[in-house]
Amino acid sequence: MSTFARVITSIISSAAFIACLWWAYSVLRKMDVARRLSLPASARMLAILAVGTLAYLAVNQILNGLYAIFASYEGWYKAVEVLGGVAVLAFIGWLYTRLILEQ
Repeated sequence: MSTFARVITSIISSAAFIACLWWAYSVLRKMDVARRLSLPASARMLAILAVGTLAYLAVNQILNGLYAIFASYEGWYKAVEVLGGVAVLAFIGWLYTRLILEQ
């Protein structure tokens, strides 16, 4: 992979991580976890980092699979990695909707 491609993939991965953290922040705020559990700011930050990192693991798996498809000829193997990441994201989405419906 060229230096330019590495820089671009690094920027995309960083943006994806920031987006996952923002998503985790908005979800926890919408669920009003801080007020219900009366968490201090450091515990809220830890919860946001944990939830955001969980979502980012799936997004990162998808991104790495896509990067590898463009960089090599192992398309089937990398396509399965992308599907695995999509499955994890789908599960996170399902779990979120289930928690919303339980309120």
